[in-house]
Amino acid sequence: MKGLLYLVLLALPTLLMHCSNTQKLLSKGNYEKSYKISLKELKKGKASSKDLEILNTSLDKIYQEQIEAILESENGASLEDGVNAYNGYQGLEHKFKEAIKYLNVKNNERYTSILDRRANLEIEMYEDFKIAGIAALKISKENEDRGAGRAAFENFENAKKFNATSEIEALLEEAYEYAVTILVIETEAPYNPSFEFEIEREFKRVENNGSKFQRAFYDRNQKNADCIINVSFEQFDFRSNFQTFTRDFTRDIAVSRTVTNADGELVTITENQIATCTLYTDQTVSGLRIYADIVVIPQTDHCRSSRDNYQDFYEEIYEEYRVVGDRRALPPEYNRNSTGQRPRDSDLVEVLVRKFYNNFALEYL
Repeated sequence: MKGLLYLVLLALPTLLMHCSNTQKLLSKGNYEKSYKISLKELKKGKASSKDLEILNTSLDKIYQEQIEAILESENGASLEDGVNAYNGYQGLEHKFKEAIKYLNVKNNERYTSILDRRANLEIEMYEDFKIAGIAALKISKENEDRGAGRAAFENFENAKKFNATSEIEALLEEAYEYAVTILVIETEAPYNPSFEFEIEREFKRVENNGSKFQRAFYDRNQKNADCIINVSFEQFDFRSNFQTFTRDFTRDIAVSRTVTNADGELVTITENQIATCTLYTDQTVSGLRIYADIVVIPQTDHCRSSRDNYQDFYEEIYEEYRVVGDRRALPPEYNRNSTGQRPRDSDLVEVLVRKFYNNFALEYL
C-alpha cells in the first residue's frame, strides 16, 4: 500500500506539469495544439478530468473561430464559396470525429449539426455544379464553343466529387465530345519501305500522347477532325566520309627467361626489348540530315493554320584497326579490331526520326 502511494506521489508532479502546459496553451489561444495534446493523453488512458475539460474547451474555441467563415461561404453566391464551406465542414467534422468518445453534450450536438449541414451542402453542391454544367453544355452546342464544352465537363467533374451518379457519367461523356479537339497526323516519307517503317513506328505513339481535351490520331480517317497536320519529309540526305590515319607506337618491354648459370643453377634474367608497330585506322563517318515540312490544315474554327520547317543532323563514327609490326607496342584501348558495329542507314534514320517526333509532340500534341 505504501509502495502504491509512493508511485502516485511520484507521478503527481508530472501530471500537474502536463495539465499546466495545456492550460497555458489554451490561455494563449493555441487551441489546435492544446486540442492535440489533450486528445493524445486521453487516447493513452493517462489523462485527467482536466484534460477532458481542456479538449472540449479547445474544440469549442476552434468551432467558434471557424464556423463564422464557413457560414459566410455557405451563404455566398459562387460555386467556389460552396466548395470552401464544404471543405470547412469536413475539417471540423474530422476534428470532432477524432474526439467523439470524449465530447461533452454541447460538442456532441455541434458534431451532429456539422454532419447534417455537410450532408445537405453535398446535395446542394452536386445540383449546383450539374446545373452550371448543363448551362455551359447548351452554349457549347448552340455556338460550337469548345471553351464552353470544357467548362461543362469540368463542372460535371466537380459534381461527380459530391455524388458519382450514372446521370453525371452520361453528361461527362456528352460534354467531352463538345470539349475535345481532334488532330489527325499524316506523314509522307521518301520512298523506302524501311524508312517508312521507322517513321510509322514513332508516329504510332501519337494516340497515347493526348492531353485532357485533345485526341490525336495517326493516318486515320476522322470525319470530325479539327486539324489535319501533314508532315512531309524531303529525300533523306545521307553523307559518308572515309579516311585512313596512321600512328606509330614504340614501347619498352621487359622480357624474363630462365637460364642455367655456370654453377648449374637455374636463374631468371630480364632483358629489355623495344616493340614497334604502326596502327592504321580506317575511319568512316556516316551522317544523315533530314528536312521536314509541317503544315497544319484547319478543318474547323477550333484549329489555326500554320506552317513550319524542321531540320536536324546526326552522325556516327566507326573505326577499324589494322596493325603492322609488334602488337605489344599498342596501348590497351587499341587491342581490338574496331569501335563496335558499322552504323546502318536505318540506324541513323531511327535516331533522327525519334528526335523529330519528340520535338513534334512537344509542339503539337
